[in-house]
Amino acid sequence: MSLWQALLIGLIGYASSIYAPWLFGGLGGWYTTGRPFIAGLIIGVILHDVKAGILMGAAIQALYIGLVTPGGAMPADVNFAAYIGIPLAIVSKLPASEAVALSVPLSFFGVGMVYLTVTINCLFVHWQDTLIKEGRLKRAIDVPVIGQITNFVVRFFPIFLISYFGSPYVAKLASIMPKMLETM
Repeated sequence: MSLWQALLIGLIGYASSIYAPWLFGGLGGWYTTGRPFIAGLIIGVILHDVKAGILMGAAIQALYIGLVTPGGAMPADVNFAAYIGIPLAIVSKLPASEAVALSVPLSFFGVGMVYLTVTINCLFVHWQDTLIKEGRLKRAIDVPVIGQITNFVVRFFPIFLISYFGSPYVAKLASIMPKMLETM
């Protein structure tokens, strides 16, 4: 995978995350381009293997088909499962079944990143409250931008770095996976 491909996947992965305001927020991002099937198409186009992207995206989507995130509760993070799992599987030439097996721990990693983001961003909310109480409204208006910087760092960099540098490790992991995963 080239540097530009990994950067593009990282940027789209960030823009498709649950708290990113781009792509019409949750509607165009988290609930559309953030879903594995659509992500598979996008990643397939970027990596010049649309068929593999769609097949892997569909397989991962089947695993998370009933996933909802009511009230911000996050049982699984399909964004990390898709935007890290699919490119790694395509570059490592894994079958869709192994892409699904790879997506599960990535999804749990993503849940940890979501809770890290909201925990860090709580600090900014309290800071914004203080600024408002002090009457510094122009400064208080800028505080949500800092929250997006946190979201960008926590989303973009793991997707970019794991996608760009992770392929050799995934190939090694795939070689030691039980062969029964290939027949599931």
